[in-house]
Amino acid sequence: MRNPIDSTLRRRIYLLRHAEAAYRSADGQATSNPRQVPLTDRGRDEAELTRGWLEAVDFDFALCSGLPRTLETARIVLAGRELELGVDSDLEEIHPGGGWDVDLDAIAYAFRDAAEPGARFMGGEVLGEFARRVSAAVERALLGDWTTALFVCHGVTNRAVLAWCLQTDLRLFQHIEQDSCCLNVIDVDVDPEDGRIARRLLRCLNLSCHDPVKRGSRLTTMEQTAMTFREIRSRE
Repeated sequence: MRNPIDSTLRRRIYLLRHAEAAYRSADGQATSNPRQVPLTDRGRDEAELTRGWLEAVDFDFALCSGLPRTLETARIVLAGRELELGVDSDLEEIHPGGGWDVDLDAIAYAFRDAAEPGARFMGGEVLGEFARRVSAAVERALLGDWTTALFVCHGVTNRAVLAWCLQTDLRLFQHIEQDSCCLNVIDVDVDPEDGRIARRLLRCLNLSCHDPVKRGSRLTTMEQTAMTFREIRSRE
């Protein structure tokens, strides 16, 4: 990769959200442990399409959160490559509170108050603390010796990485979307002497290989989640 004219090293991160995951069981009920869900058949197709798009990219580093849906997505995208897949649990999805049995509006618009001091995700993890753990994971990764990386993470994790890239506050969370298996591209210029970050450039945001012009995407993923729980509750 061509480096900038000021002798910094340009690192490129291909930041993916995991492909569609099976948050509902075969009988239509919510899964008991959303941390351990696999991909759906559609999700595997999404990951295969993404693999084709990224086939010509020479990755020399790969990282995921370690949750099954990121491991499965990353392994499909990296199939056929001799590249070790690293894990950093600080890239895990934000942790909600006691469960999803809350007002549907609070699910659909969970990031409405993200920038408020002490704001929590559905009564769970404090958004500011979550953003700091994700940023720390990204900056640790930048200490490694690599040029082009694949990061496979989660919807809210990606928002935190993008906020870190743009150096903005958490209000960004409610203004961007991360569709299943979407691609973001970030360049980071690093000083080779001391590791200082000189520049952060967002090159691509929320590009979906299965629907690049978003013709079939009108609801956000959180709105879709709220509608899923509405359907589940209507059956009870």
